[in-house]
Amino acid sequence: MVEDKPGMLVMKAQAGLSQPVQTDCALIPFGRCLCGQAASTLSIQFADNIDECHDITCEEMASHWHCCIPMIDKNKTLGVINLFLKEGHRTNLREDELLHAVANVLTGIIKHRQTEKKMSEYEELNRMKGNILSTVSHELRTPLASIKGYATMLLDYENKLNLEEKHECLVAIDRATYRLTELIDHLLDMSRLEAGMFRLTRQPSRINPIIKEAVTEAQLRSPEHQIIAKIVKKLPVLNIDSKRILQVMDNLLDNAIKYSLKGTEIVVQARLKADNVAISVSDQGMGIPAIDQDKVFDPMYRLEERLGQDPQGLGLGLPLCKALVNAHGGQISLESTLGKGTTVHFTLPVAEQGGTNASKKL
Repeated sequence: MVEDKPGMLVMKAQAGLSQPVQTDCALIPFGRCLCGQAASTLSIQFADNIDECHDITCEEMASHWHCCIPMIDKNKTLGVINLFLKEGHRTNLREDELLHAVANVLTGIIKHRQTEKKMSEYEELNRMKGNILSTVSHELRTPLASIKGYATMLLDYENKLNLEEKHECLVAIDRATYRLTELIDHLLDMSRLEAGMFRLTRQPSRINPIIKEAVTEAQLRSPEHQIIAKIVKKLPVLNIDSKRILQVMDNLLDNAIKYSLKGTEIVVQARLKADNVAISVSDQGMGIPAIDQDKVFDPMYRLEERLGQDPQGLGLGLPLCKALVNAHGGQISLESTLGKGTTVHFTLPVAEQGGTNASKKL
């Protein structure tokens, strides 16, 4: 059968073949051996013995008559039926008609199964689209409602509110605006990534000031947490897009803040590890169940739904971090213990000597 890789036959079913033959014939490129020739020429191929048409032979393969019938739909090979009989067998018109009929029936079945699969995928995409639209509308509505509510309060009760109350309203509006901006930025960035329009602008940079800036801003956003930076001095230069790595740090710190209690520590570390700078963000939060740890980097996956909590955000923060780190040639992973906390690790390769500014589209 032809599956995901065009121009390649994959053995899907067999009867009577030895294990070595099954192994050798598991993948056959178009044009190779008799079945590959049938696939590439869209015509039946015969051989009444093992001849030069057989590119694949082994000791376990006895001499035989071999017939390969392509299953064709609109000048496209869907697969090939292989028949093996005793050496010297001769076909006749009745056999040829039967082989064509069998191939046509199987072609119809394959097309029907492919149509069913496409319909199932289409229905799943529609379901996901509905879920995404519902999630996005809910998440955007929440900060908008907060901004609207506090702005209306300031307008309606301007003369009745004291300075402290007015300040509280403005702080709430500022936080909601930050949240709204973050949501929109995540949506735009994911759209650019999927469209291949996301561009990195690299230049030789040091990671120390980037981490310090991210920690300072996170501490201002959440003064209730103690955010500690443990950075090795004089780390080597990295060839990175500083703005995007700062975005990674912001996302990781925001997650650490969101999933840990006030008064707990969040620790950021950076050190040299082989030819990479290794960075980690650790919290003392709720942790992530083992079953979810491989899924948190998937777009739109929201851990709160699994933990029975009210979901926050679109589930795009960690997928964006993964895409940005991978685009820099690094790796990202996490380790977590339920009830004790989570540590996210990522690496960035050290810049080669003589590195220059570079712009790369993802």
